[in-house]
Amino acid sequence: MASHVTISRPPLVERHEMTAAWFTQALRHAGLLGEGSVTTVESTPIGTGQVADTLVFTLAYDDPGPAAPTTLVAKVSAADADSRAAALGQRLYEREVRFYQHVLERTGIRTPRHLYSDIDTATGQFVLLLEDLSPASSVNQLTGFSVEHARRALDQAAALHAPMWGDDTLADVDWLNHTRATGEALAQLAPMLTESFCERYAADLDDALLAQIRRLNALAPAFWTTQDGPLTVIHADFRTDNMLFDAKAGEYPVAVVDWQTVDRGNGLLDVAFLLGTALEPDTRRAHEQELVSRYFDALIAGGVRDYDWQQCWIDYRRHACYAVYFLAPAAMLVERTERGDQMFLTMIRRALVQITDLDTETLLERRPC
Repeated sequence: MASHVTISRPPLVERHEMTAAWFTQALRHAGLLGEGSVTTVESTPIGTGQVADTLVFTLAYDDPGPAAPTTLVAKVSAADADSRAAALGQRLYEREVRFYQHVLERTGIRTPRHLYSDIDTATGQFVLLLEDLSPASSVNQLTGFSVEHARRALDQAAALHAPMWGDDTLADVDWLNHTRATGEALAQLAPMLTESFCERYAADLDDALLAQIRRLNALAPAFWTTQDGPLTVIHADFRTDNMLFDAKAGEYPVAVVDWQTVDRGNGLLDVAFLLGTALEPDTRRAHEQELVSRYFDALIAGGVRDYDWQQCWIDYRRHACYAVYFLAPAAMLVERTERGDQMFLTMIRRALVQITDLDTETLLERRPC
């Protein structure tokens, strides 16, 4: 049997430098490869991410050993300069890498296993190597999300939120408190970007929806500068495109990916964002209370105390605003694509119906998010 070889950490490289020799060093450093070596490397882009690029690497070895992966997933900095700059400014790459390095093991949520990561926080260059969970089912954000998908996703939301619910020891972790650290800046920038969104998509949104967005936009500064507790670790982009259903040929009902927006906030923000943007309004209305109640029950089963159903429902209604506050500025910061336009518009239209149904504006006027 080949003995384990201890080797120094590999250098941080760009994607074209991820050679067989580099993978050999990375996998040895991670303890996944002994004396064998990677002999060939093939890569295929996957996903539709607009902030980072994701590839599947297929590796061959001369002596792989039992732990060496045949395939793995790598996330790297976006090739698009504007997307890369936006990610650097919001510490998106750093937040995802640090989540896998420091926070994941404290949660019960299912994600791909973290194999290796490195980052230069000054430039935004990073590499994140993850377990390949294929085969898995991707569910179309625009057409394919069902109530059963929502149930599975909310079980994962509770598994993320419950273990660190109200944990004030996380308040000093700078990369994990992005909204708190940048709230004043967001209170100024986000409304301007949202107004630009209204101008860009004026032909795609009717006057009533544009007026609703602008009313919400007037309340946005209070949202970004006031965090409504109890706080926990949240995904903050908890949507269908960031979930793998029936992962590893059904071994896992759902796995959650893309942790670039991880933050501390109210857990109902993730819940409201998912249900409001992924479900068609009629479906959401018919199952909304059942789904939120399922999440609440999972929180309590996960050890959350001093939090009642009435407050949970209020928090859910209030945080429906997040979809507009997050998506409209985001649309103006990432590379514009045809699918991106369709995604942002569909999600915001659904969220605006949810906001109307839940009378979220009244809650925001009485007490900001």
